[in-house]
Order: sequence, then C-alpha cells, then structure tokens
Amino acid sequence: MVTDAIKTPRRDGGDRGKTVHRISPSVLIVACPGALSQSLGTFLMVVHRVSTIILTCDAAAAVEAVEQRCPSLAIVETGMGDGMGIEALQCIRAIAPHTPILALAQDRAQIEQAEALGADVVLMEGVRPDVLRATIHTLLHDTATGKDGATCLLGHRLSKLTFSKVES
Repeated sequence: MVTDAIKTPRRDGGDRGKTVHRISPSVLIVACPGALSQSLGTFLMVVHRVSTIILTCDAAAAVEAVEQRCPSLAIVETGMGDGMGIEALQCIRAIAPHTPILALAQDRAQIEQAEALGADVVLMEGVRPDVLRATIHTLLHDTATGKDGATCLLGHRLSKLTFSKVES
C-alpha cells in the first residue's frame, strides 16, 4: 500500500502543522478493455484519490492481481463475455473473502448471480454518477487493513444493496 503524507496547517496560518499519513487505496477493475474500464480508473484516481488501479479482463489475471496486490476494493463487470465476470467475482470472493466487491450488472439475472456469489454491492451499469461515487466512497472508507494485510469492513457489510439505472 502507498501512503500519502498530508501536512495540516496550523490554526494561526503557520506551516508547522501535524503530518498525517493515510493509506492510499488500490482498486482492481475486472472489465472488458475499453471506455468503461478506462473511465472508471480515471474517476477513481481523481475523485477517490486511488493510488493504484489494476486493470484485468479475465478471472485468472484477477486472481493473480488479488494474490499479489491485495486491493482495497474489487470492481467487477459481470456482463463480460463467456461468463468471465461472474467467474472472476467467484474467484475473488473465494481467495479474498474480506475484500469488498462492487459488481456492475447489466440485467436482473446478473444481479442475482452477483448477490449469490457474495458481491457486497451490485449496481446496474449506467447508474447515476453520484450513486456510484457514494457507493465507492463507502466501500473504500469503511475498510481498514488488519495486521495480516487483509482488508475487512468495519462495523457492517453493505450486503444486498442494489441500485437500478434511473431513466430521465
């Protein structure tokens, strides 16, 4: 994990404030290469100050990334061809049971599959940006890294939350 050093200013305007170190999260994105994965990566870096984005497009690469990098959050596009997204979600949950998983589904069947496989939150692709931002914020900031390096949710899990695309 990468840490950011943040210098907090003194109340009187001086520069001898306290230095606070915080852990910068890393996020695994399992999605088809293209606009969704690139846009999501940029969104995470800019809005959520994510230091490391790991992009993969299949279950085997996702497993390798989780084993080597221990991401703070996994985002899985469940609608990838040949069931690859669902397989990736299942593998991630099996090897990293405490890693929060956000599944992006295309239809009701994928929502049900993702929920059954243990996704912490399932959102429909095309969800409003403010809902996506709030969901990712909650998943990233309600986590802490334990002594063994495993990520676990503090207090509660966001189980079975599902948001659908809102037509305007």
